[in-house]
Amino acid sequence: MELKERIEGMLFGIATGDALGVPVEFCQRQSRIDDPVQEMRAFGTHHQPAGTWSDDSSMVFCTVEAMLKEYSTELLGRYFLDWFLNGYWSAHGSVFDIGIATSQALHRIKSGVKAELAGGNEEMSNGNGSLMRIAPLIWECKNLEPSERFRFVSSASSVTHRHLRSILACHYLLEFIRLIAQKELDKMQAFKEMCRSWESGLLVHSPEFANELSAFRRILQPDFNLLPQDELSGSGYVVHTLETSVWCFLNSENFRDAVLVAVNFGDDTDTTAAVTGALAGTYYGSNAIPSEWKSAISRTADIEDLALRLTIRESER
Repeated sequence: MELKERIEGMLFGIATGDALGVPVEFCQRQSRIDDPVQEMRAFGTHHQPAGTWSDDSSMVFCTVEAMLKEYSTELLGRYFLDWFLNGYWSAHGSVFDIGIATSQALHRIKSGVKAELAGGNEEMSNGNGSLMRIAPLIWECKNLEPSERFRFVSSASSVTHRHLRSILACHYLLEFIRLIAQKELDKMQAFKEMCRSWESGLLVHSPEFANELSAFRRILQPDFNLLPQDELSGSGYVVHTLETSVWCFLNSENFRDAVLVAVNFGDDTDTTAAVTGALAGTYYGSNAIPSEWKSAISRTADIEDLALRLTIRESER
């Protein structure tokens, strides 16, 4: 698969999953069982037009802009702050959705705290606000040594979420994306390789991670994909989002089915579908995303341009 198709697939995958979830965010799973999302909807939870993406995609696009400059966590923090205060890379010029931990971190950056120290590091600060935006950074760190990749991901997550559990979730997602994008493995082959190598690779460098890694026991089982759907959650807790997104990706055969299953988990629908969209979009490519979804989302031409600029940069590196 061409690089452009993977990068565009990731960015549009995130945005379309996000936009499918925005109108039904915070609705319970039973409401999605009774009235499942099948196509783009308008209004709903946030009273936005159909195709509107939220903070998930805005922060992803800000991340890519930082990558296209001379990337640093300080620059990343400035882009996030520009979005937060001025609506930069928002769908319609203003911010209508932001997590509490992310808002607190950006207020700290505004007050002068270094970006890498801005995120909360309490156990209760393990929402999915860094996981939802981390995917594009695989193109920044994919060629680093394993220990350097972990340090890179740690600093990027810490801008909004500094607890080790959030950092580990972000690292897991990027390592999984790296396997399906770089090695071009079948998704189940890639997943089983993750199960074999991820935990042991981390513990070689940081044995003190052992206790925290217990939160990831289920997603390190080779038969995780066989877990019954009722045992998973669409909540905003970072481990739930990671588990459910990976499960949706593994238990579907195309992009459309993956993100629709994710949305219809209910609760934090936009983020679950955005993270699923990052995986499925990278794996299946942009041509696999339904054209009616791509054409419906906000700022389609701007996203295409952003994907092209990132593709050119990657091709020249």
